[in-house]
Amino acid sequence: RGWRAHVKPYSPMELYLAGFIQQDEVPDLWVAEDGQFLRAESGDCVRTGDGDCMFAASIVRTYTIEDIIAEHGERVPSYLQSQRDFRAAAILLVDEDHPLIRWQLDKVSSDIASFSYQGADEYPDTYNFYEATGERATITLDGLSSFLKDSVPASLPGSPMDLTAEGIDPMGVNLSWTAPSSDGFSAIIAYDLRYIETSDDEMVNAAWTVVEDVWTSENGALQYTLSGLTAATEYSVQVRAVNEVGDGPWSETARTTTGEPSICATGGAVTDATNTGLMSDCEALLASRDTLADHPATLNWDSGTPIADWDGITVRGTPARVAWLNIRGAGLGGAVPAELGRLSGLTYLNLRDNGLTGPIPTELGDLTKLRYLGLNNNELTGPIPDLSGMTNLEQLYLSNNDLNGGLPDWLGSLTKVREFWLWGNELEGSIPDLSGMTELVQIKLQGNNLTGGIPTWFGEMTNLVYLYLHDNALTGEIPSELGDMSSLRYLWLHTNELEGGIPPELGNLSNLRDLNLHSNDLSGNIPAELGEMDSLTRLRLHRNELDGAIPAALGELDTLQFMWLHGNRLTGNIPPELGNLDSLRYLYLSENRLSGTIPTELEDLTDTLTRWRLADNQFTGCVPARLVAVEDNDFEGLALQVCTDS
Repeated sequence: RGWRAHVKPYSPMELYLAGFIQQDEVPDLWVAEDGQFLRAESGDCVRTGDGDCMFAASIVRTYTIEDIIAEHGERVPSYLQSQRDFRAAAILLVDEDHPLIRWQLDKVSSDIASFSYQGADEYPDTYNFYEATGERATITLDGLSSFLKDSVPASLPGSPMDLTAEGIDPMGVNLSWTAPSSDGFSAIIAYDLRYIETSDDEMVNAAWTVVEDVWTSENGALQYTLSGLTAATEYSVQVRAVNEVGDGPWSETARTTTGEPSICATGGAVTDATNTGLMSDCEALLASRDTLADHPATLNWDSGTPIADWDGITVRGTPARVAWLNIRGAGLGGAVPAELGRLSGLTYLNLRDNGLTGPIPTELGDLTKLRYLGLNNNELTGPIPDLSGMTNLEQLYLSNNDLNGGLPDWLGSLTKVREFWLWGNELEGSIPDLSGMTELVQIKLQGNNLTGGIPTWFGEMTNLVYLYLHDNALTGEIPSELGDMSSLRYLWLHTNELEGGIPPELGNLSNLRDLNLHSNDLSGNIPAELGEMDSLTRLRLHRNELDGAIPAALGELDTLQFMWLHGNRLTGNIPPELGNLDSLRYLYLSENRLSGTIPTELEDLTDTLTRWRLADNQFTGCVPARLVAVEDNDFEGLALQVCTDS
């Protein structure tokens, strides 16, 4: 960039004169015959709110393209015959008083490449030739830089610039620098560095320690970490560039001091001073101790105690790192320390049941190796921070706290999570797209303030076994796609504001053991397809607005132990087929509009039945005697006699 011609695109008149547009695309031209810029007393131009200089004229004439053609004739050649692709040469002149410098050549080459780029580039405020013509023409400039590079003899590179040194720990120094202003017209192939304790004689070359080929680069920045140094010692460092001709001169000297010896090393908590990772873990835990526990004496974390013997700490691997932090139910009473995010080797973090307060620190998101995070059953507050960096997480337990705000969208990026508990918080808003969590086995979001509908993508989670969304404020209908969740065993959607009918597709859930839809606003008939759920043990449809007859197909649920259908608007007779439920323990049909006689087939249930409720219906006749013999019943509320053999 840097060419002023790039600042604005060509005007329509220029595009017409170049043959890039037709005459009917040229707007009228305003020509000021006595125009001048307005200037303040200081001599500076008066500017508009956009920063442009203001221009004024007393005479302004308007010319149409027809006026211009009438006076000067049409453009030749015509629009259809005009050239669109151009080729040009760029010439750079130098003399003995102004020798060519590599960075200048690179700058000119960069400008040429930018100007002739044949496409839209990443610079929104300037224009290359292609953009300036409205993507109507191209220009090619090539061959200059290669000719010039070949014509200049190679020499030694200059010295690197902007060398900085920073002590990062007792044994290490971080270095960074920029490339020399001249590479000697030969590509730099390496960088060397040398260092010396500042107390030594820097004039003696032999006193320096040379480290060759230390070139590492990140995002264009040259850098290197020098390790194996002495703690609490000042060092002088220099760097040089190397090309095919040879070694360039050493740079200016940078000085820095290594850190003090870690208390973890001097106290004996970490005996291997070269294990900087474990040393860092030790320092992070010591910094966390007083935040994590109300009373520091609660934990035996101390620099004089071997870290492998610290409460809740497990050290593993080669080199050894803190892999587990497991302190459960210890009454810590503090907060979750941000310093725990420095435990980069941690795979297991369990602080549940400790009365911890305050927010979850965002720094925990740096624990990229973590597989288990258990912060449940505390008193944590605030929103859920960004933990998307935990890409290896398999179990996430944040339940039974006081977390608020919405469910973050990034949760869907945790593709390895199998168990996901957020129940018992103050979370609100709709359920975001979690379809990326394809390994989910358990998702428990109950006991929050979630709103909106139940997403249909739940049907794609074929590994899901537990789906708990109850005790929220969810609305809308139950998606029929839930019938595709082939592994589902527990579906709890009760105590919401769901409406509409029960999808017959739920009958496809052959592994379902517990269907819990009670205390919603569901209406319509009970689908007969529910009788196809071969593994069902609990059917809870009570406290809705269901109507119609009880399907006889429910009598085919051989494994059913609990049936709650009370508090609806069911009509008709009790199907005698319910007498086939030879595993049934609870039968609740009260508070409906059922009628007719109570079938004697229900007496076949008395080997397993321990409780039944039939009151607040419209039954006639008598109650089978063996049914009355079940100890826990509401026989008195039926106002009927016991059937006799006669």
